[in-house]
Amino acid sequence: MHKYRDGIIRRETEEKAVKEVYILTPTKTVQAETMRYFQEDFHEKYRMGAIQLEPGGVSEDFEDKILAIVKSMWS
Repeated sequence: MHKYRDGIIRRETEEKAVKEVYILTPTKTVQAETMRYFQEDFHEKYRMGAIQLEPGGVSEDFEDKILAIVKSMWS
């Protein structure tokens, strides 16, 4: 993930084009709670991580992350 976050740059300005990167995974809740990649503090510190999203399910974590990213674009 960090290769995408850090390695993709804009040709015109040579600035990083990707601000944050996350993978969506259908990992079970119990598993996700023990993995650091799913933790909000990990997301904030490294601007990358994993978000649990089960097919057909609704994920508050996913919705919250999307809203936070969109809000940060206008602040």
